[in-house]
Amino acid sequence: MAATQFVQEEKSSPLKPVLIAVVALALAAVAVFALYPKRSSQLTVTHAEVFAPHTQTKDTAQSSNVKVLDAPPAVEDDVYVATTLKLDNKLHVPMYFSGVTATATLADGQQVDATVVHSDSDLRNVQLSFPQLHAMLPHPLHDSDEAPAGGALDGQVLLLFGNITGEQWKAKRSASLTLNLMHQDPMTVALP
Repeated sequence: MAATQFVQEEKSSPLKPVLIAVVALALAAVAVFALYPKRSSQLTVTHAEVFAPHTQTKDTAQSSNVKVLDAPPAVEDDVYVATTLKLDNKLHVPMYFSGVTATATLADGQQVDATVVHSDSDLRNVQLSFPQLHAMLPHPLHDSDEAPAGGALDGQVLLLFGNITGEQWKAKRSASLTLNLMHQDPMTVALP
């Protein structure tokens, strides 16, 4: 009868799996370091033009046959701010514009939120009413406009601060604009 022989295998060292794990972690760390920027993206206001029309209509019932005696004229004061923004994208992925919000704090402490005029039809209508705004908006930003990876996006947004005068705007305490981005955190910058 043949004798049973037990052959012992050489024990392998745990060093090989540990080295593989260390190399895999090092590669992951290099990938994260290469994909994520060392500097964050930057938003700046490169230019802001203010247009503050004072609109007054003498007869509010022109389209009807009814005349109101001693009716005061209808008066409206608004401030339009054509703001040129530049978004420097230092990320390795594109950034997409998703709208803005803006707020001003007047000298008396009152906070006024802006209405953003952003659709093509709204911009066209406002520019028909106030042709001076046309030259202030050569390249308006639209939703989904792209700041390419490592590139920049620049253009204008039109902000309407309703029911304030140009003097109130000049005397304001502060104003800020927040740029909303798809898939990234919003960025806030001061308005001049």
